[in-house]
Amino acid sequence: MSTMNNVPPAFWIFASALLGAIFGSFTNMLAYRLPRGISTWKRERSFCPKCEHQLAWYDNIPILSYLSLRGKCRYCRVPIARRYLLTELAMTALFVLSAYQYFVLNKGFGGMMPAAWFALQLFLIVDLVTLSVVDLEVWLIPIETTLYWIPLGFLGAFVFPDSLHPAKTLWWNNSPILNALIDSFCGVAIGAGFLWTMNPLVAAMVFVRNKLRGIDAPPPEAMGLGDVHMLGLFGALVGWKLALLAILFGVFIGAFVGLSKISWNKIQRARLGDKWVPPPPPKFDLPDDGKPPEPMLWTLPVFGVIVLIVALLLNGRFVYIPGSLSIEYLAPYWLLLLVGVMLLISFPFYHYLKSIHRLPGGTIEEGKVEVYEGNYIPFGPSLAAGCLIVVFWDPLLRAFGAWFFAGTMGAGPAGWSYHVVGERFIAPALISFFLHFTALFGAGRK
Repeated sequence: MSTMNNVPPAFWIFASALLGAIFGSFTNMLAYRLPRGISTWKRERSFCPKCEHQLAWYDNIPILSYLSLRGKCRYCRVPIARRYLLTELAMTALFVLSAYQYFVLNKGFGGMMPAAWFALQLFLIVDLVTLSVVDLEVWLIPIETTLYWIPLGFLGAFVFPDSLHPAKTLWWNNSPILNALIDSFCGVAIGAGFLWTMNPLVAAMVFVRNKLRGIDAPPPEAMGLGDVHMLGLFGALVGWKLALLAILFGVFIGAFVGLSKISWNKIQRARLGDKWVPPPPPKFDLPDDGKPPEPMLWTLPVFGVIVLIVALLLNGRFVYIPGSLSIEYLAPYWLLLLVGVMLLISFPFYHYLKSIHRLPGGTIEEGKVEVYEGNYIPFGPSLAAGCLIVVFWDPLLRAFGAWFFAGTMGAGPAGWSYHVVGERFIAPALISFFLHFTALFGAGRK
């Protein structure tokens, strides 16, 4: 490690920039092939989506090839989508940010920031950017970017319990590995479960409203399962506390994007009138029989029962530390119970909706396409951004949480705390914002 630390940080940052650009090109390939069922493992050279001409090696140099070709295919001269360049630039920037945080702010290998967390950041950058690009283009999140990697979260908890689960509940027992594995399961159950139960809650409210108003229409789908799977993966990697934080940030970002979209549409409609053509709603091709694929309802009670069993096994089995907050111990237990009960209740409700042909979904057009009308936005990119915010600024957010609950803005647990980008102004800004907010709220109540 000492030999590697003798290498100037500028070298590592430059190497990370190159690696980020390469992975950006790889992400573009994945984002095109995964939703279209094209193999990503076979040794097939990249090709132009329009003319399908195989590309030479010099056409695949990240960033530089796009700029040298001026954004057009060398063979058919059809413009190349700008997202190819933007994805490579974004991946490069995120890799550089992660490398700067690890090698410069935290002195690299053997420094304050665990190498396992640095590797986790790089993995999540590639995975979350990939699924975000796919979600923006086709309104789907491939399971190859989510469900398939959940076992990696449990493996990481087993191998790096303290590095990857610094915010775990202290302590369920005296085994760091078992504590991390429990935290990983709670991350899956609470992170994914919270989003999963949004669908039946929204469906129930809209179903009752439609009944009262005499509307004969199925309720909308509130949350895609791809978003649920994403939070399941993130929770498995980092635990239930950071998964909830990611949901919080994702909701704020998604709300901002959604309101911006609605406002933009209203402004354009007022400015252009009938000439304004709003973005098309999400559409999905149906199978040959013209029926949307039915959800696997059996997964609701099965997962619900598993969550409830784990919750009951954990009840009262933590080792209490004097002076600590009891909410830290009670929260995962009650959250697991809530998720488990909601999943069990959802099963008969969905079964009833199925019996009357009112499962959540869109409208069918010509027996070929399912259309989701309304102000839909792909939530995946907002949720992915929330996950990246949490994984980059984790110790600062935990320190703010300690200040919020206990009034101390100190470092994290001994042996874990490390520096993050912008900590000198982000931490005071968070405290100042909260103090001003509570002052205004308190003044309003007088």
